Amino acid sequence: MTAAIHFEAEAYQVNHGKPMGRHFAGYGFLSAFARHSSDEPITGYVRNGKLGQDFCSFIQEFRPGSSPNVIVPSKAAALKQVGCFFTPSPINASQAWQRELHGSRAWSLCGVNHTLSSARAMDGITDLLVAPIQPWDAIICTSNASRDVIRRLFARQEEHLSRRLGASRFVRPQLPVIPLGVDCEAQAGRVAGRDEARAALGLRPDDFVVLFLGRLSFHAKANPAPMYLALERLTRRHRVVLIECGWTANEQIAEDNIQETFGLTPIEAMAAGLPVVVIDWDGYKDTVRNGIDGFAVPTIAAPPGSGHALAARHGLEIDSYDSYIGQASTAVSVDIDATAAAFERLASEPDLRRRMGESGAARAREVFDWKVIIRAYENLWQELGKLRTAAEPGPPPSPRQPRPFWPARPDPFELFASFPSAELSGEHRLMPMPGMHEQEASDRLALKLSLVNVSPDISSAFLLDLWRQVGGEGLTIRNMLAAQGGSSAALTVRGLLWLAKLGLLHLVDPARRQ
Repeated sequence: MTAAIHFEAEAYQVNHGKPMGRHFAGYGFLSAFARHSSDEPITGYVRNGKLGQDFCSFIQEFRPGSSPNVIVPSKAAALKQVGCFFTPSPINASQAWQRELHGSRAWSLCGVNHTLSSARAMDGITDLLVAPIQPWDAIICTSNASRDVIRRLFARQEEHLSRRLGASRFVRPQLPVIPLGVDCEAQAGRVAGRDEARAALGLRPDDFVVLFLGRLSFHAKANPAPMYLALERLTRRHRVVLIECGWTANEQIAEDNIQETFGLTPIEAMAAGLPVVVIDWDGYKDTVRNGIDGFAVPTIAAPPGSGHALAARHGLEIDSYDSYIGQASTAVSVDIDATAAAFERLASEPDLRRRMGESGAARAREVFDWKVIIRAYENLWQELGKLRTAAEPGPPPSPRQPRPFWPARPDPFELFASFPSAELSGEHRLMPMPGMHEQEASDRLALKLSLVNVSPDISSAFLLDLWRQVGGEGLTIRNMLAAQGGSSAALTVRGLLWLAKLGLLHLVDPARRQ
């Protein structure tokens, strides 16, 4: 097996009111993983049984006859056999701390970036430097641009920790660049309906159709003004139809904000054989080859130091996230002359449109098809496994902390040790309550009130067995634990205190017996 896939249904659903790029990326990945992964069975990591059923149904839709496996948090140790935990978002500090219960070398953590401009996303990245992240963990960067952003966030946090705490050693996860993917076969299949789609829209054969595809959030995502101005010039010589919706009927596609890190739209268009007009920005730099698959229009952004006020207003929660990224977008200039020139060439040269479309389709098949991407993911997970296996074992746990875990999630009886009057000791004596018979004890344990919020591994049968072991003469805690043999001392202690709480046993303080 290569990885257990973290499954939260929302991350893989596209049929809801507000689908975003990450939803389409998640759906595309998991459906492709089901079709192309070398794993059998495919394993999911889910919070509960309902999500487990949803995961199995999803996988079986794309891999009929398969029998997916699921792991739940209470059985997380099974991740050791899988080797890697993959989540369709950046890995986070909590996931690293949760792994510590089983040891830092138990498995690798791997995630993938989406937006990196939100406060939550930036906090999540910088928090990793104070979590037990290891070199055998990874954040897959969907573009070189997104990797640069993550590196800058790490560098700023490391600078802060060095200045404030004198820290000198930092551990970063691996940051491989693997793009998002596209189902080339499905996209290519849509070309057959192109003429029919044009006819349905009432388009003439000589109409030059331009599509703006994406979320039309002019206030935040992308302002279309440069495209409108460029196309306005084009109307003097060509009959131009601009579609801001679907894309089967168009001949080229046009898409500026810091929210985007990759952009699925251009590679979907390339897979469908369409020439692409994009701005030279973020992940588009890695996807569209200027003059080969389409045109990349130059952009100019404000230099570093120009956005401190924007960052402060966002950090102080004066401006919303949409307002923050929208204001940043206004300080990015797009070359309108170059945009107009790109559209003019495509409108005037049908052979160029054809050549660019064919080139883009070939590039999509070779670089961005999900079959290629899934292989790259699986190769990465294998490399992480080699790093993990070759790593030196960490220091042994201290006697006081036999299982190193999470500083912010300590043993509650250690953290709140000053709350009770006294701490249970081995010299406390357990005594049966006078006149208490087994039937009465059993009846009391059968009450719903008696088993409210107890640990899942404490049952009424377990408690009744402990009650019997105390016997008529009573036992010290020390002797009681010695009699348990291989049973968990912690579980026994908690069970005995629960019996005392229910009035089935009496605890005698050793100081009172003297």
